[in-house]
Amino acid sequence: MPPADGHAGGGAAAGAEEQIEIPDGRVVEVVRRDAPRPTLLVSDETADDGAVRVRRLRFFQPDDGEGGGGGEGGGGGGELVSDHVQTEMLLRRDGRVNARCLRQHYHCLMVAGLSCCAEPARVGRVAMLGHGAGALGSFLGAVLRAIVTAVDSDAAVIALGRQHFNDSARVVVGDAADFARSQADGSFDAVFVDINAEREPLAAPPASMHAPDVVRALARATPLVVVNVLEGTKAARRGVASAFASEFAHVLWLRSPLCTNRILVAGSALAPAPSQQGLEAWVSLQPHAQVLVRTLAALKFGSSVLHKWHLRPRPPQEGKARGPGCSPAGKRPAQLERSKKRARTSGGADG
Repeated sequence: MPPADGHAGGGAAAGAEEQIEIPDGRVVEVVRRDAPRPTLLVSDETADDGAVRVRRLRFFQPDDGEGGGGGEGGGGGGELVSDHVQTEMLLRRDGRVNARCLRQHYHCLMVAGLSCCAEPARVGRVAMLGHGAGALGSFLGAVLRAIVTAVDSDAAVIALGRQHFNDSARVVVGDAADFARSQADGSFDAVFVDINAEREPLAAPPASMHAPDVVRALARATPLVVVNVLEGTKAARRGVASAFASEFAHVLWLRSPLCTNRILVAGSALAPAPSQQGLEAWVSLQPHAQVLVRTLAALKFGSSVLHKWHLRPRPPQEGKARGPGCSPAGKRPAQLERSKKRARTSGGADG
């Protein structure tokens, strides 16, 4: 996942790669930074399933006995801050990364969120708020042919993405909340929010990304927002959903047993019931449908993907900006009746 807003770039220094060992892999680059900012570690290694080779970007905490992170003079060993990999991409035989394959399951769930619109459509303009080394943004550009504008506050991570992950997205180095506030009406067909938080109730997103003025700005800028929500209490997750429900007509959750992430989808017009048929209809409209079929093969609505409405669906408010990715829902009375019934039985759940 992308780093939290507030980590300024710069001040990075290359460390001694040979001092750190990666089981069944090799260190590509180490960028040491002053504490409390973690060292950045790029490595090529065998994936957890043992089947393929992958390139990973991790946040790494030097274990030098002096508080860690102090430039090139810091210690040699170290331990990972956590088991969470910030970026993972498939490696080709020529040693380059493959942008047409998603390795992190929650990224697949976020892409599936694009299929939840009432009427499937291609997505042309996408904002990535939180970019990291660029795995998801690169996929959206390569497979969906989307024009991606990415925002991330960590210049050192962006530089590693350019150098080692073949990231070519247009990246704005800055604060994602400020970027959202500055956007004009209808700027994007969809916005992805994938930003870590620090010392907050949720591991993602930070509170700044669901503040009322930011959600209001997102509702002006796009008809569809897909948010990675990680850890935290049920009450904290409900707070995020309520914030988006105050500005978007429909809010729902996607979950999968294959990852701990919860994906919140907020839209001006979402399908009454996200389904396998809806996912397949959306995939069929995309430029590289067969690639999407392979990438999303593990996603099966109703079995491996569970969804719940957060609040009772309501009609889109007049004057809301809509892009080509969403159109008004509830055209058929039967659909409205089913959505009302579902809301009465599961409204308010966060999945």
